[in-house]
Amino acid sequence: MRPERSPAWERLRGVLKRVAVGPEGSQSLTEAEAHEAMALCLSREVSDIQVAVFLVAMRLKRETFAENLGMLRALEAALVPRVVDADEVVLLSDPFDGYDRVPHFGPVIAAALSACGLPAFVTGAHALPPKYGVTHRQVLEHALGRTGPQYLDVADFLPSLWALTPIREEMAKRTAVATLEKLVRPVQGRRATHLVSGYVHSAYEQLMVELARAQGFATALIVRGREGNVDLHTHRPTTLAGFRGDGSEVSWSLDPGELTREVPPADAETLRVETVAAAWTAALDGQGWPGAQVAVTAGAILHHVGRVESFGEGAALILEGLRDGRARRAFEAR
Repeated sequence: MRPERSPAWERLRGVLKRVAVGPEGSQSLTEAEAHEAMALCLSREVSDIQVAVFLVAMRLKRETFAENLGMLRALEAALVPRVVDADEVVLLSDPFDGYDRVPHFGPVIAAALSACGLPAFVTGAHALPPKYGVTHRQVLEHALGRTGPQYLDVADFLPSLWALTPIREEMAKRTAVATLEKLVRPVQGRRATHLVSGYVHSAYEQLMVELARAQGFATALIVRGREGNVDLHTHRPTTLAGFRGDGSEVSWSLDPGELTREVPPADAETLRVETVAAAWTAALDGQGWPGAQVAVTAGAILHHVGRVESFGEGAALILEGLRDGRARRAFEAR
């Protein structure tokens, strides 16, 4: 006799019978069906095996836009949002599983923007598969002994997703969740919320742009940076996609030109938290490649959201905020 199963288990089993067939035999879900399936996974009313099979099957069959949007809206519905007293905010969304090649500067960029009057936050996690790279939280805890005012951790704003970490670890492969978790809105401005995120593989930028529109972001800037992070290149052009506040699409190559030709360090064999922390210290002083990295990236963001007339003006304002100590004070604030 088959053991009795819960209604939730039976509902997700019905979904799996449709999507876990293979790339040719699988059927696509509607947005509502994908929303319910993801919500069931987050609720843990279903088995761990079902969660893993659902996430793997969706990736193998290749998720449709409607499925991605449905799953994203399930994540959004599970948020524990943070209230922010600001008309507009910038959300910097780097890969939650970290980086292992060169230092990246999300929290410093957020502090520099905040110091220039544009509140900014960076999302992340302590450690996540499959990369288990150095994460912003690890560096912040090393440098400050805490996470700081610009950092938002997935364990706090999406605890039901964080609870799936052991399952994701055993799966060993990246799923759609790795992209979607970067597009949720744990903070929102009263008037506008701007998204800045990154990608590596072609075609993902358009998916992220379309999902950001559907999410209601005021603007989006999607960066083809190293390791999928938001940092623009300092020594060569960076490919960017997104949309502006008037809804017009963004698709261009941004060259730092005469502003800087600082060359980043070579890829590390093993990137250490201490190495990243030292780079952040240099950035907060506006020195060398780290300072240029933050100025270029944050300056482009200021221009994109309409705070300054040009990229060069934005970079100059950020560099001034680094060198006069305002960014450091924002970074170290409690």
